[in-house]
Amino acid sequence: MPAALATGFTVQPQLYFTGTSTAPGTLYQDGIGSNADVGGRLCGFGPGRYLGAFYAANIGGTWNYELVSYRTSSEALAEANTAEGGGCYSTLPGFLTVSPSQLTTPNPNVQKAALPGRLYMGHAASTNPGTISQFEFGGPNMVLRGDYTIQRTFTQASRQITVQNPTVVFETSAGPFTKSATDPAFGVAADRPLVIATCIDPDGGACSDGGVITSNVFPYTMNTGLSAGDVNDQTTHTRYVVANGLGKSVCIGANLIADIESIDPDPVYYSQELTINFSTTNYRDAPFEVMGGNVAVTSPFTIRVQIYNASDPSQVVYTNTQTVTNTINPEQTLQLSLVWPAFAHSGTYTVQVDTDFNNDIAECNEADNTA
Repeated sequence: MPAALATGFTVQPQLYFTGTSTAPGTLYQDGIGSNADVGGRLCGFGPGRYLGAFYAANIGGTWNYELVSYRTSSEALAEANTAEGGGCYSTLPGFLTVSPSQLTTPNPNVQKAALPGRLYMGHAASTNPGTISQFEFGGPNMVLRGDYTIQRTFTQASRQITVQNPTVVFETSAGPFTKSATDPAFGVAADRPLVIATCIDPDGGACSDGGVITSNVFPYTMNTGLSAGDVNDQTTHTRYVVANGLGKSVCIGANLIADIESIDPDPVYYSQELTINFSTTNYRDAPFEVMGGNVAVTSPFTIRVQIYNASDPSQVVYTNTQTVTNTINPEQTLQLSLVWPAFAHSGTYTVQVDTDFNNDIAECNEADNTA
């Protein structure tokens, strides 16, 4: 069966950057090079709607957006009056142009489609409505090809995420190249906008803070919508830094890891005392924080140390548990040790340390608790 029709571009759902690493060309314009002449499709709203391609994010219930397509040099939105079935209506190819230019006669104004993104289809009842309040996410069917590398940091005291200057990946039909988001020829500018927000979804449909960026404002700090009581070592939260519809996750929470620092002596002989030095760290996986480690651990938790036969893990010769009551801040390490009198049969033994053995702490990554 053919795939169901969806809101987005017709003919070619994903457009390449038309320029090179030395010249921007006509940006993401359709009908140029490897880009077909596209149209727009809107599903679920009936005929007679006027469409346009937007960078957009819904921030606190208000849409922040920039139009990056046009019908003509004086008309912003293109009418979708061709029935395609399934409740979908489209413009004709060529009636919607992905813009290489800034135009101030259409209303809303048109900016350059200069940066990668997954776009929203904004729609209204006329070609020049002024403001737009209805948006449908195009997702994979409405893409300006490329991506962003965004360094991001969560601060517990303020419950904010700070974003450093992104690196932009432009995808051409010949392959990708990268530029700084503040590059004077390729990056953010008054006519080359970036809509950036912190959101609970990766698309920009439900966001707490952000806006339309038109200059170098980095590092850029945004609220997460979390209260002080929301952020602790008993919960984790996922937020997304969304840049022109492309979301990058941040896990807000603790991330305890275990490490065995040293075992001495090694080898150990019968009746000798074996000293095991080990640690647990609230590991922040900077600079992206996908696995958290950005929230302090203040609740007690248990560390278990076991020694077992290396060829038969079920043959445990020693078990020790310790309750940790120390506060472990992000990136902080707690050093611990114990002494084992080696009263066991000769052989090869394995030492295993499990931090947060009883799952007392909610962690962004539970897979790195064992050393």
